[in-house]
Amino acid sequence: MDWMGVTCAEDMTSKIPMALMWICFATGCWKYAQWAYWLLLQLFCNCRCLCKANLSKYRRNKVKDDGTWAVITGGSDGIGFELCKQMADQGFNTVMMARNQDKMDVRVKELSESYPDVQHASVKVDFSKLKSMQEYRDLISKGLDGKDVGFVALNAGLGRAGSNHKIPDSALEEVMTVNTLHVVFMAKIFLEMMMKREQKSAMVFVSSIASRMVFPGWASYSATKAFVTNLGNSVYYEVKDKVDVLVWTPGVIKTAFAENFT
Repeated sequence: MDWMGVTCAEDMTSKIPMALMWICFATGCWKYAQWAYWLLLQLFCNCRCLCKANLSKYRRNKVKDDGTWAVITGGSDGIGFELCKQMADQGFNTVMMARNQDKMDVRVKELSESYPDVQHASVKVDFSKLKSMQEYRDLISKGLDGKDVGFVALNAGLGRAGSNHKIPDSALEEVMTVNTLHVVFMAKIFLEMMMKREQKSAMVFVSSIASRMVFPGWASYSATKAFVTNLGNSVYYEVKDKVDVLVWTPGVIKTAFAENFT
């Protein structure tokens, strides 16, 4: 019997599991480093993400009509108001949709002074009160009748801190209604309009990094944002020939909403 051969074979067999373990360890470290890098980018991103993007292909020729409109829900504050400014800077008329008319009046005035070459408007709406597709169709028909909408940002959202079983019923209903129904119903109606345009259009689903996290104390919020992420990613494939869809998952940004997390 070749005892030397047996010994060598046993040595090789014992080394294989160790080699596999190190390969798995190295692969895990690399994946973790990639995830950590992505997380840092998300946490330190800011609202100026559209500065380098040329969105003119979604805009209709102003010589022929009054131009193309960008609709931003939750546009009177934070991310939404920054999106209004970015779109106005790229030559779009802007429509912000929010529930505080006084605040919107102030914001529209600011936009008009900073971007006088385009139009600015507002539509008052409390998304927590709208429950049906017909209510949404009536809202858009009344507030945006005749406007060429080439860009939509579904940005309105809210959260309520606390264990899910302790949150008041009315607060939980508001979170689910604003963060999910508003996104599904508005997306459907605007996509119907966009699919009929000659130019390509764009739609942004504003989600959150919370959609990728286990988030005790904000369970309902993170769950609704996971819904938004999945919806947007799926809709992308359904309309990509006519509409560019982006799911944005911002990290912590200094806004009034972010103060709820401190």
